[in-house]
Amino acid sequence: MSSSVLRQRLVELIEARLVHQTPDGHYALTELGREARTALSPLVDWSATWAATLAEQSADPGTPAVGVPDISDAGQERS
Repeated sequence: MSSSVLRQRLVELIEARLVHQTPDGHYALTELGREARTALSPLVDWSATWAATLAEQSADPGTPAVGVPDISDAGQERS
C-alpha cells in the first residue's frame, strides 16, 4: 500500500472517530474503534471459515459446491 493511500485511510478512520493519533505519533483505536472491532470480530471469523471452505472446494473439483442461501429479501414481510 502506498504511503498516500495509507495516509488517506488513516484520515478517514480519524474522521470516523475509530482511530486517534497518540502524542508520540502512533495510531491507536478509540473506544468506538475498540467496540467496532468487537462487533466485527464474528464477521471476520465467519469470512475466514467460508474462505477456507471455498479454498478446499477449489482444490477438490469433485466436491459439490456449498449452497449459500439467498437472503436478499430477509426481513421483508410476505404478502
